[in-house]
Amino acid sequence: MSMTMIAFFQKAKIPSKPDLLSEIEKLNLDFKFLEEFDTLDQFSGKCQLNEKETFFETYIQSKEEILDDYPFLNKDIDIFDSGISFIWGDDFIAGACIGIISTSLIDLCDAKIVYVDDETWYSREMLISEIPIFLDEHEKQSKLLETKPILSEKGKKKKNIWLDLVFFGLTFILAILVNRKVISWHFPALFLGIYVGYSVWKERTKHR
Repeated sequence: MSMTMIAFFQKAKIPSKPDLLSEIEKLNLDFKFLEEFDTLDQFSGKCQLNEKETFFETYIQSKEEILDDYPFLNKDIDIFDSGISFIWGDDFIAGACIGIISTSLIDLCDAKIVYVDDETWYSREMLISEIPIFLDEHEKQSKLLETKPILSEKGKKKKNIWLDLVFFGLTFILAILVNRKVISWHFPALFLGIYVGYSVWKERTKHR
């Protein structure tokens, strides 16, 4: 699922990269642009926050082009002639970075910010208040992803234990049947060979 935030501004006031960085530094956040550009209309969405890299899509359009796609946004934006759309997915660092850049656009060129998906118009205070929320959600997501391999490994170990128990159980039953001369000794020997072969194959695939 993608999300879209648009910042409306006057093209004559489009900020440069040094202007953006100077304003962002006032927020006391570890933010960096990871690409070279002169003005915002050349920025393609590569940046970093708290040493975590991210990327999102950016599109500069005229106000009329934006309103062709989103006519319901035509509210109190008469003074603006352009807009930049930020589009991102399930990436909380991207969301935080977009909030940071949008805040700087309000400070630099009196931009008007809207989250298109639910038509929420953002003030500077709202944007700043959401940045730590995005960062908290990113930490939760990272911890969840770290625990998944552990849980998966535990599941594999439990499965292997059950296979071993089944093997020993069947071996015991076959030994009784051989002892009672119900079956030939060839059956448990064949079963043992299959299990040993499976165990060797499993160890080899584990270390690939």
